Amino acid sequence: LYKARNCIKCKPVNEGCHKFLIKSVDEMTAYLFTLCEEHGVFVIDNGIPDENEDLIFSGRINSMGLVYMQSVIENEFSIELPVAMLIAELRTIHSIAAYLLESISTAQSS
Repeated sequence: LYKARNCIKCKPVNEGCHKFLIKSVDEMTAYLFTLCEEHGVFVIDNGIPDENEDLIFSGRINSMGLVYMQSVIENEFSIELPVAMLIAELRTIHSIAAYLLESISTAQSS
């Protein structure tokens, strides 16, 4: 589950925090691209993937990159994201973004 924590950019997390301002899957997708690029998650030789491109099948991310991406996302959003879920279900940046947005909005409404 998503739980608010101190934000590196907005210390402390509050309703004006950039993470709470992400309201659409497109915004979350753009944020994830930026986050992954900043942390060097993608295989450089293969370029930046399309938002609906299968990250594993296309070779845009390798097994180490997948685990690293999981860690980057978990640290950024304080959310548990099992690697098995990334492999089985969340294989595109768009699907990961949709999952994160749903998880955050569910946690905020409860």
